[in-house]
Amino acid sequence: MGKLTASEARLLGILQQDGRITNQELAEQAGMSASPCWRRVQALQDSGVIRRYVALVDPAKIGLDIIAWATVQLQCYKEDEVRRFEESVAGVPEIVECYSVMGEAEYVLKIMVTGAQAYDRFLHEFLFKIPGLVRVRSSLALREVKYTTALPLQQATG
Repeated sequence: MGKLTASEARLLGILQQDGRITNQELAEQAGMSASPCWRRVQALQDSGVIRRYVALVDPAKIGLDIIAWATVQLQCYKEDEVRRFEESVAGVPEIVECYSVMGEAEYVLKIMVTGAQAYDRFLHEFLFKIPGLVRVRSSLALREVKYTTALPLQQATG
């Protein structure tokens, strides 16, 4: 799709703050009438700009007290090893994000578990058993300083 128009950015900014807003309220806040607002939101959904609508759950309130970032280094970066690693981590619920990165490691994983013992168990029962893994380095979050799911839309407008 490319760059966003100013009105698309306005709509997305409002939806990023409240995905359950009614179309009428969205149109009013965006300064447009309901029908064009609905059509623009539909177009954003159809093009994949809006991936889905979700509920954001507070991890601490459900006992997920440990947030860890693990950098993972593979033995060699061959296509079959990469595919095997990515398939291994794709279905693991504790891994909430996985990025292929440049630098000393090949991947950065964001892992959420219920405590230090659960993280130790996760490492030994799952992560360390992945073939071709050479090194895992972990960093644990002490406290949340900033958390947002809102994207910087001003950078995407044309």
